[in-house]
Amino acid sequence: MLRKKINWYEWLTGNTFSFGRVDQTPYTKAMAFKRDNTVQFGLDASPNESYWRIDNDVLAIMDESHNPTTTFQLPVVDVADALVGTFVADETIHHEIRVVSNSESTLDVANKIREHVDHSVTKLQRSLLATTMTNPQNVRHRIRVAFVLNAVETLDAQLPLIKAAVADERFEVRILTFDRIFRGRVQAGTKERLDQMLLEEGLFVVEASGNAEIDVNRLRDWQPDFLFRQSEWDQDFPVELSADNLYWTRIAHTSYVITENLVFNPNGDLPFFMLDYYEKVWRYFISNDLTVDDKALLAKTFISEDVFKAVGSVKAVQLKQLVPEWPVQTTKKKVIWMPHHSIGNQWFAFGTFDKTYQAVLEWARNHPEFSIVLNPHPSLKAVIANGDGDISSDEYEAFLEEWNKIDNTEYFVGKSSYAAVAAADVILSDGISVLYEAQVIGKPIVYIENEGHVQFTSFGERLMAGVHRFDDIALALGAVERLSETEDDLADVQKENVKPWLAVAQPEQVILQEMVDELSSSTQHMIR
Repeated sequence: MLRKKINWYEWLTGNTFSFGRVDQTPYTKAMAFKRDNTVQFGLDASPNESYWRIDNDVLAIMDESHNPTTTFQLPVVDVADALVGTFVADETIHHEIRVVSNSESTLDVANKIREHVDHSVTKLQRSLLATTMTNPQNVRHRIRVAFVLNAVETLDAQLPLIKAAVADERFEVRILTFDRIFRGRVQAGTKERLDQMLLEEGLFVVEASGNAEIDVNRLRDWQPDFLFRQSEWDQDFPVELSADNLYWTRIAHTSYVITENLVFNPNGDLPFFMLDYYEKVWRYFISNDLTVDDKALLAKTFISEDVFKAVGSVKAVQLKQLVPEWPVQTTKKKVIWMPHHSIGNQWFAFGTFDKTYQAVLEWARNHPEFSIVLNPHPSLKAVIANGDGDISSDEYEAFLEEWNKIDNTEYFVGKSSYAAVAAADVILSDGISVLYEAQVIGKPIVYIENEGHVQFTSFGERLMAGVHRFDDIALALGAVERLSETEDDLADVQKENVKPWLAVAQPEQVILQEMVDELSSSTQHMIR
């Protein structure tokens, strides 16, 4: 049977198409080739897809200046429902146009309309909220503060501030807890453990509906003046609690670590305390004054210097006051091994567990004179299950089984480790926060350094002068043995490093006063 030669002009102008990269979600499902040789890109304009023409059996989609951006070779005879073309600027990228039904294109346009409407409503809400907050009749007796929590392991860093606010009659506090989300997966049980820990501390949690949208709407209706979210990572929380969606309050930030100024962002050339998140924050309470280098780098962002206020460190003061507690009764020398989760040269690329676990296991077997606690980052197991690093989940479970068979070893995860850190004679770790936080407690730190890890900031390098750095596990374990028997020759360096963090006896009181001063000096709010 002879195949019919297709009229490409009629085929293109007579159908509606999806357009996007091959095997990926289309940019639009409402692309139309109009008879005036313009391209309609759904509801949106697309500078790269503005015009079209056919020359010598080649369909060219063109930009606003009529330069081809994607070209498609048109077959001589009829086509199925799709064409695949080459992106002119990068020939490794291929775009596809595919015929879609009227219902698909209509739904796509409807979704775009909804997005535009939602955006417009959000802008209107922000405008109305700003008007409400600036109303001089908006008189309250107390300052409303919300704490949004999702991690048991770092709760200790938040507790002094929460307790201080609850105890202060100038403040009214609400605490909301959620299951942590890690790499897109809900970590079931997080909220339950958080609620129990908070109850043991004498703190009450708002009874939640189980629906994040409903609970965040209730929180918004309560109109908190300030909101502290436990971490800077939007992806760790339901989308309703992303920084963009918290426009209706002042976001305040106290880090769950002492400083974010240790390393650069793995995805950029700025330190971690210059994430986009901080462009949306009212105040970030930091442990050290910004350095000259820090201030220069801020010019690359929309983060104002005014966002930062050095108050010392709540966590550092807390660590200094810790009562040491080892998981077992022993008279042996104590070593805590704390592997990071960023194995496989992913993300921070500090993790060395997949390269060193067998050597440490053998070392533990051969050194019964030590009591050794393994306290991995709580996300290490999930990272291994995700396929990162040179170790499988089965190999990890087999390792743990062997580890637990040894008389002088212990394993714990999912709870605060710092009482054990305070009781240890030596810390063995590949990162990250323990590398400087253990300096507050005055412990020798042996750092297993992974080649290719994210670069330290200049301030971070200063902090790292207080640790013993090795890129060889045998040398690191030898240092553990030596430091368990001798004074740490870096102890004085550590003392200098941590001085600013301990300069303020009660940083939480400085934070509370900053909130009081903010509202007292503003016409946006009146406290009686």
